[in-house]
Amino acid sequence: MEKHYNTLKELHNAFDAATTEEQKNAIRADYKKFEKELESQGQAFSRIFWLYEASREKENNLIDLNGDGLWSNDADLLIKDFRDCKIKEFTYSSTWSSANEIAWVFIQNGCTLKGMTMINTSKKTFSEGYDQKPAYIFSID
Repeated sequence: MEKHYNTLKELHNAFDAATTEEQKNAIRADYKKFEKELESQGQAFSRIFWLYEASREKENNLIDLNGDGLWSNDADLLIKDFRDCKIKEFTYSSTWSSANEIAWVFIQNGCTLKGMTMINTSKKTFSEGYDQKPAYIFSID
């Protein structure tokens, strides 16, 4: 995951530094190759990579599931995908009314609730650092 994340960061940095449309088009072509590489790793890898990327962009150490678009019938597949990608821990920071039900699905699928932590959610406006909120830490057994 980290190797692919670093490649994506390099593409973003190169695009930001590009001064000509020709350079930007070359980077866009490289990005398309990057997407194909992700797809070649399989649907699970691709899905987990984008969760990984979102968490890394917020400087979180673990993939965070914030509940957006996560339903209880998706949770078991997500845990399978985590296992396939060798992910051992994740955080869950949903504040939706169904959060406890989804947390229960995690437990039913072999996850263990280890505790809680604070995670970064978004950059603070006109300030250093991030806004934070509490999240459950789950390990994947």
